Amino acid sequence: MIGVAITTKDRHDLLKKALTYHDKHWHGIGALIVVDDGSETPVQLPDWVGAVKPKLIRHEQSMGISAAKNRCLEALMAEPNCEHLFLFDDDSWPICDGWHKPYTTSPEPHLQANYAPAVSRWNQLWEIYRTPRLVAHHCGRGHMLYFKRKAIERVGGFDLRFKYGFEHLEVSERIYAAGLTSFPYQDVPKSEKYIHWADAEDDPPPSTIPRMERRLLNAENLALFESIKGRDTYVPYQQPRDIVLTCLFTTTPDPQWGHTWDTDPKIVRSLMQSLMVHGVESVTFYDDPRLEPLQDGWNTWQPIHRGVADPYIERWMTYRRWLVQHPEARWVWCVDGSDVELLQEPFAEMRPGVLYCGYEDEICAKPWMLKNHPASQEWLEDNATRTLLNPGVVGGDRRTVMELCDRIIKLYSWATVEGELDRRGDMGYAQRAIYAMNYETGPRIVTAFKRDERNDHSLWKHK
Repeated sequence: MIGVAITTKDRHDLLKKALTYHDKHWHGIGALIVVDDGSETPVQLPDWVGAVKPKLIRHEQSMGISAAKNRCLEALMAEPNCEHLFLFDDDSWPICDGWHKPYTTSPEPHLQANYAPAVSRWNQLWEIYRTPRLVAHHCGRGHMLYFKRKAIERVGGFDLRFKYGFEHLEVSERIYAAGLTSFPYQDVPKSEKYIHWADAEDDPPPSTIPRMERRLLNAENLALFESIKGRDTYVPYQQPRDIVLTCLFTTTPDPQWGHTWDTDPKIVRSLMQSLMVHGVESVTFYDDPRLEPLQDGWNTWQPIHRGVADPYIERWMTYRRWLVQHPEARWVWCVDGSDVELLQEPFAEMRPGVLYCGYEDEICAKPWMLKNHPASQEWLEDNATRTLLNPGVVGGDRRTVMELCDRIIKLYSWATVEGELDRRGDMGYAQRAIYAMNYETGPRIVTAFKRDERNDHSLWKHK
């Protein structure tokens, strides 16, 4: 399927003209999105649009071209089976039926409509390559960008540091650096027969950015562009998400409790209600297909297929897999579902590179720990008087939480090879993992363990 997204700001007549041409040459192509980046008078899509059934997304405040283009990507990538993505400015539109076919049939996963006569030498496009199917230039225009889905999956979207200008050049350079395209700035030949650009007219429409402001931004953007050119980094295009992850695994016995939990979503209800009070998004992973998820607004229920018998090890593998699949995650808390509640907004004070965790009024070498965690016994004895940390509440930025998951999974893997696993879950592995990281704990993070208390200074209540 093909998806088209148009960005606009304060150019209502131009948008209306663009939509007229999209409608004329649509013929049931696919999805159409309009992103209004903070127009003073909000965009209202006209009733006269016929074949096109556009979806309108609005930024109440202008967030810049990069953010608006990323909203386009986010909306189109969410469309089922959308494999071909076209991002148009509001001053560019198709001018013939079948305009999309030269792009969608090209083997190149990224192209851009580059034709336009130069109005001065500084904006001349110098052709450097041409075949019957591909033409490349030394630079790019950016008024219509084409992506195959795999290009966005590999490098992501637009870098928000480029608020106005150079954003399209930078994403093209990243796709090229990733080895996906033949040239950074390439187009199909004779694209002027398929795509019109109003800036190439004798009387072009006014820019939404004043000339002096654009000149200053160009100088700043050029310096940034040159400093990062050549990278193939993934840049998230989704809006950042602050999220709480939890699990309800009920198909195998819990090694700490000695029984199998009931397949009852009410077990996590107290946690879910506390998150809803503070407007916090969450994901609950569950492994029993018979479970009927609660309808609790901010929470998403996600089924999984278990890969290991120990539910405590499974949760770290599940969390890490989800974080790999969701680079838009910014701040993350991973908490027990049955005995944890949120008391305060949990994200505002978090700092990159710091792992926040729960604790108990115990030491690492307490008898229960030594008896039930043979794989970690030597470490526990060497660190006997340290505070016992509790991984039932941990949080940090995405990268830091993924590092914790990696450490625990590796310790479990080594213990599996050596043939001596900890018998009561992940407490031993967690001590070794967290103490090797930059961590913070204490009453600001969690209430006193097993005291069933509420206070006005802790973020979380634990038991």
